[in-house]
Amino acid sequence: GQPGNGKTSLLYSVARWAAFKGKRVIYTSHTNIINSIKDTWGDKQKRDPLRGWLDRCDVLLLDELGGLGGKAQRSSWYTSTTVEIIGAMYERWAGGQLAIIMTSNLNPREVVQLFERNSAVMRRLNALFGATMQMMSNDRRPRHNPDLTPRRHRTIASTTL
Repeated sequence: GQPGNGKTSLLYSVARWAAFKGKRVIYTSHTNIINSIKDTWGDKQKRDPLRGWLDRCDVLLLDELGGLGGKAQRSSWYTSTTVEIIGAMYERWAGGQLAIIMTSNLNPREVVQLFERNSAVMRRLNALFGATMQMMSNDRRPRHNPDLTPRRHRTIASTTL
């Protein structure tokens, strides 16, 4: 779905519901996972973020596949790392150990392009999610938020006596 139509809000609601039911929930974004991996580069002391990241998790809520607004800077590393992420998710799901909800601004054709037409990944995604659900509505976010707009300060001339 398009930005602002409630995908992330829906994930937050599911996270609260699952937590109230005693489920262990991870809410994260695709970008957060990618950035946490990048943060370990060059530092041998940091742990691989993908090792065990789904341990002790019942529900995974993955927001913004393809980056915020679907506009992530893609490279072969980005694609192969995302394939690894999908593979880890699939293994846990196929073992009956994980429920997953994922959102994206990408349409199905763009998802296929993201994974460079990798049929194994597409089969896994199809098994995980079946048919996609498109969320359609206008952007529900306010168009003008005075708190985010720089304020113009009036300069008042003053004189000292």
